[in-house]
Amino acid sequence: MMNIKQYHLDNGIVAIEPEHVSAGDGFDAIIKQNKSTIMTILKQQGVVLLRNFAIKNAQNFNKAIIESLNFENIETVNKFYKLHNFRNKMIDKSLGLNRLDNRKFAKYTTHTLGKDNEYIQGPHVEYGMINNRPRYISMYCERTSKGAADTGIYNLHKAYESLNEAEKKIYNHAWNSYGYYFKLSNRISKFIAYLFLYKKWPPFKLFSKNDAFPPIIFPKTPMVCLHPENQSPCLQPFPFYNSTDAAVYQASVETFINRHQGEFLAPDTLKVDSNWLLVDKNNKPIEWTETDKIHFFKKIFETAIIHTWQENDILIIDNVMFGHGRMENQGGQVRNMHQLLLNKVDMKNYAFDLNTKR
Repeated sequence: MMNIKQYHLDNGIVAIEPEHVSAGDGFDAIIKQNKSTIMTILKQQGVVLLRNFAIKNAQNFNKAIIESLNFENIETVNKFYKLHNFRNKMIDKSLGLNRLDNRKFAKYTTHTLGKDNEYIQGPHVEYGMINNRPRYISMYCERTSKGAADTGIYNLHKAYESLNEAEKKIYNHAWNSYGYYFKLSNRISKFIAYLFLYKKWPPFKLFSKNDAFPPIIFPKTPMVCLHPENQSPCLQPFPFYNSTDAAVYQASVETFINRHQGEFLAPDTLKVDSNWLLVDKNNKPIEWTETDKIHFFKKIFETAIIHTWQENDILIIDNVMFGHGRMENQGGQVRNMHQLLLNKVDMKNYAFDLNTKR
């Protein structure tokens, strides 16, 4: 059996690497033979780092995670992945989304993440705006950035436990309502929106001069979920909305004061009118003031584990217990990061509001 060694980084993350670095060339066999150890650490800690394996590219990354560890990749495209990327780009451009983290498929299965920017990204669970989301995510660093561009990893159970009892009572029974509001006068944009977002053929009224357009409101998602294995309550944020921009910004400035060097802590959101509201299970609005939001995000930011990437690092993260977010890039250099979304789960089934009487 090919041996590995494990140790704790200064930030507390457990790292695993080949006992002999030269053995890293057989990364798939080493990872497969030590699958039980890797998965045990992931389940116990919520985060595990694979370091100094000779991964080298996105295809090897896919092989290491999907084949060697037997995760299910929940988002794939066929051999026309370049056409898929082009379609997404055109939709974004037509709708005015202008994604700040414009990701694309590197091959059939692996996302290439967008470039790093000069701001701290809001803490989030991946695909948190929908109930069917990845149970785990994995990120691979093919090329590092010289401008810091670390990743913040946030313990969402610890953040929940740091709330007072009155706050917990509110969030326990709160649901996230995410909405996008488009005002499109361009007929082509309206056509694309109806075809790809509303999944139906656009009616003739699209060709009128009326700019009004139906909002996209996602089905509500639970603010607090019980962890599928240990039942720990975990907050489930997804802050890429106009209504939380200012709060994320202020909370990041107050929490990461030593990283704040001017104006690079700009909000990270889509360039459309968007809103994150709290509602109860009957869709009745719950008051959520700006002060409440700042306090909420500070509690999450305060749990930060900051990971500084090395080339060929692979992180596997529990997407319920931990949120994540890109830290600022102070130098503007481009990193090359890839991501896999693993093992789909319906988090509505784990909603605190539906599973406890508290």
